[in-house]
Amino acid sequence: MNGVPYAAMLEGRDPAQVIAQTPVRLGLILDGLSTAEIETRPAPGKWCVRESIADLADCEIAWGWRLRQGDGEGEVVSRRFEQDV
Repeated sequence: MNGVPYAAMLEGRDPAQVIAQTPVRLGLILDGLSTAEIETRPAPGKWCVRESIADLADCEIAWGWRLRQGDGEGEVVSRRFEQDV
């Protein structure tokens, strides 16, 4: 997975399995939170849980688009998202 800046975060796990398990894991986390916990920002200028989950959904769309831009041979060059640029 050379050229993929997020690969180290997988810690050797299969990316397809991580992607498949993510909605279930997020659901379990969210089920344990109150509305106030989901809406409360941890600090000024930081995102609340709802905003973080919405960002994950946005990233899903962006990554899908990026992956479709590959060369057809399985090679995809990805870059980090730079929100402050």
